[in-house]
Amino acid sequence: MMVEKAVELGADKIIPFVCERSRPYGKDAYDKLKDRWQRIADQALSQCKRLFRCNVTDVHELEDLIKQIQPNTQLFALDPYKEKGFFIPSLIKKDKDVLCVIGPEGGFTEQELKIFEKANFGFYVLTNNILRAETAAMYALSVINVSNVS
Repeated sequence: MMVEKAVELGADKIIPFVCERSRPYGKDAYDKLKDRWQRIADQALSQCKRLFRCNVTDVHELEDLIKQIQPNTQLFALDPYKEKGFFIPSLIKKDKDVLCVIGPEGGFTEQELKIFEKANFGFYVLTNNILRAETAAMYALSVINVSNVS
């Protein structure tokens, strides 16, 4: 569901990554999952009549994800346990790409938070409530969409 709704809400790329608190799959399962997620993304793309394909990447380790960050990208880590402010539309700069990382439902570990800090991610919360990962993704994409309208 998260992949389908993310495409409908305008995500250009979905980068699954493994956290310490993620529910792990066997390494051989990730290729099948990626293919399945890409099929779901493509079906959602045709349904919502988007012009550009949303690419679902391979599943990454966190360190590999950090290495792939492109210049001119705003970096946001959404974690309900590391509050530094609310993720609101005015944070989004229209001339930059946006990368939001959404952690597992137990939040990121201290080690993962340190990796994000070192990579210059800003830490934000979405609401005062603890959200499931898929709800957080939809909320974050809605905030980004509102920033593009205003």
